[in-house]
Order: sequence, then structure tokens, then C-alpha cells
Amino acid sequence: MSSEPRSIRGAQFSSAGFILVDKTSGPTSAAVVGGLKRALREIGVLDKATKIGHGGTLDPMATGLLVILLGRATRLADLALHADKTYSGVIQLGYATDTDDVTGAQIGERSSVPALSQAQLDETAKKFTGEISQRPPSYSALKVDGKRAYDLARAGNEVVLAEREINVGKIELKSLTTDQVGFVISSSGGTYIRSLARDIGAFIGCGGTLASLRRESSGGFSVDNAATCNLPTGDITVGELEIRPWWELLPTVPCIDVDESISIGLAGGDQRALPRLESNSSIGGNFTGLPGELLIYRVQSVPHGVVRRGESGLELALHVGSVPN
Repeated sequence: MSSEPRSIRGAQFSSAGFILVDKTSGPTSAAVVGGLKRALREIGVLDKATKIGHGGTLDPMATGLLVILLGRATRLADLALHADKTYSGVIQLGYATDTDDVTGAQIGERSSVPALSQAQLDETAKKFTGEISQRPPSYSALKVDGKRAYDLARAGNEVVLAEREINVGKIELKSLTTDQVGFVISSSGGTYIRSLARDIGAFIGCGGTLASLRRESSGGFSVDNAATCNLPTGDITVGELEIRPWWELLPTVPCIDVDESISIGLAGGDQRALPRLESNSSIGGNFTGLPGELLIYRVQSVPHGVVRRGESGLELALHVGSVPN
């Protein structure tokens, strides 16, 4: 690295933690992960055996919050991927593109953009709020017969992906110019904002494509608390780099206090420890015991791992063990 961060807080969580990064426009999410991996290895925070990944892709043109997962926390990627997210950005009206953003090739002729009142934009927003069906972009990382959709599309194949159900909690639309609309969108994980831009443009009747995008938050974490990462070096240029403990990814998951012998048993794969955990009288809070529900187990108030309620009882989802504060 050409310049090291002023300090690295929480380095003890590098084997099971996460970092909030404000991605700049240009690099892929995978490139940000690679840059940080090299940077953290150079300064001895991350060893070669420690995994690193992210909790939700941002397109190269997009900026904003990336949740970078380290070590055993990568096993919580699905939870991070499905967290609700908030975005801001701009929709370019008047034409559509094959990628559903302005980096793609224009489809058809340009159309005139009607004058849009705020009342009309509010009505348009209502159309795309709540539980709706959405067709993902042809240029996406989703797989078709084992191949990435974007690879098939780039090879000239026609790619039409199946619609999926998403939940859009809020859309705010505001005219910026005669042919550009600004937005703020809060939605469930798995929502493609490019698809929303495309569909909003089609609903208005003139076509639309995504001009800019910024992820403001994910799962309760704000980009305001993230460090900016420049590539290719992975240098941290804004704020201090902080590695946060894995359990902060699960702020609403209830906890149970257990004897250390249960944690040791789970670490060694002893399934007999699970019934002992389940019979613990300290289970409380908002744990209902429904299938799929998570529970963090702690030893002397320090989180050691996560169990999941299965059809026939508790199952081990993640064991980390004690991490010194």
C-alpha cells in the first residue's frame, strides 16, 4: 500500500468480522474485495488462509456501501445479501438500453419525455411500491443453465430472466431536468434498481435507464460510517478502517447465555450439545422457535456462534468461539 490507514480498529475480529466500505465508481465489487485483501495482507491484518467476500454486489458504475465479510463471517453472506437496502440515484428518461443503465447500448429510437408534475411522479412511485414482480436485467450475475446471464448476453444470446417477487418499501421521485428524475428507494435484498429504472421509464411511456446509483444503507448500516477504498491498491483514503465483530451483522437476533462446555462441544461437532442449549432457561426475548429462526449463543456475555431452528430442532449455523475484546 502506498499509504496505510491511520489506524485499524477491531483488528482482533479479522477472523470473523466485517468492514463497511464506500465503493467508488468504476471497480467491480470483486475488485474491491481483492484490493482490500491485498492491502490487509500487506500490513499483517489478514493471513492467506482467511476468506474475504462481500454481502451484496454493486455494479461497477455504482457507488456506496459494500459490506465486506472476513473469515468465518463470510458464512453469514446470505443474511447480509437479503438485508433491506436504501439507494439514491438518477433515472435517464427518453430511451432504454440493453443493460438497463447508461453504460449499455441504446434500444430503439429516443422518445420525447412528457412534462411530469410532482403529482404524476408520486402516482408513478405508488405503482412500484409494495410487493411487486420484477424481471432482473439480462446483464446480471444470475445463472441460466449454469452460466452467468451477463456472459450469455455478451455472447449475443437472448436472455430473458424469470420475474421474481420483491418488496419496495419506499420510492421518492423528483424531477431534476426535463429528462432526468432523481430517486430514493428502500427495498428488500435482491431488488435490481436498474430494472426499476427501466420499468418506471416504460410506465411513464418514454423509456428509461439508470444514470447513477448510490447505496446509502444496508441492513441498518449507513455509508456515512464507511471507509472509502481506492483501487487498485486498496488504500483507505477517508476515515479510519474498522473491522467490526460478526455479531453486529445480526442486531435483532436474540441471545442465549450458555456454559462454556456447550460452546466447546459445538466447536467439536458434538450434536449432543444442541439439546442442552435448547433446554437452557435463559432463552427469551423475541425467540419464538419457528423454523429458520436464529439464536446467538454466548459465554460470559461474549458471542460464540449462531444456531438455527430446523424442522427437528436446533442446528449449528456458525461457530466462532471466543474473540478477545
